[in-house]
Amino acid sequence: MKPNIPLGSGSIWFHTKFIFLTAFVIIDLYLNSQSEAIQPLLFDLPDDDKFGNDSSIEAITQLQMILFVCTILVQVSIFSVVFLILSDTYPFQVGLISVLANRFKFQILAHPIYVSLGIMVRGMRLRMIFVGANTNVWSNSFYLTFSFVHKIVAPCFYASQFRAALALGDEIYFTKNSWIRTQSRLAGG
Repeated sequence: MKPNIPLGSGSIWFHTKFIFLTAFVIIDLYLNSQSEAIQPLLFDLPDDDKFGNDSSIEAITQLQMILFVCTILVQVSIFSVVFLILSDTYPFQVGLISVLANRFKFQILAHPIYVSLGIMVRGMRLRMIFVGANTNVWSNSFYLTFSFVHKIVAPCFYASQFRAALALGDEIYFTKNSWIRTQSRLAGG
């Protein structure tokens, strides 16, 4: 589905925001994969370094914390870009926010679900590393389940955000005449 915005300054801003959305989604995907890839580094350390030197565990913990904060910032940025695209629409500007909320209900609900799952997975991982009793997070079935669900939900979340952005790129959301014409067709008039 290609955005069908009339050419003009609005088109440039929409495409700019869409490029930012794409960049933030790619960064989020990268950060998610990196947070999972860092964990095995602990097990690649020499045996005398695994338990005798806490600096290795500390370094991995710090890396995980940095990734955790960066991921949350990126997810807030994704939400912000989608909100900015939404706020540029004609219905939003005239106060028909409930109409937009009904049309994009799944996309609006997908964000808090995805962010909550991500916080739970990363929080469990950090807790297990901080406690130090179990640095192999993959041996915990509860963590494994939540991580699996998070990885399944992630593509759905990314797709829903792109779908919303592309749908909001349609001309009917940007011009008064197109919006009124579409609404009168939907109302049967």
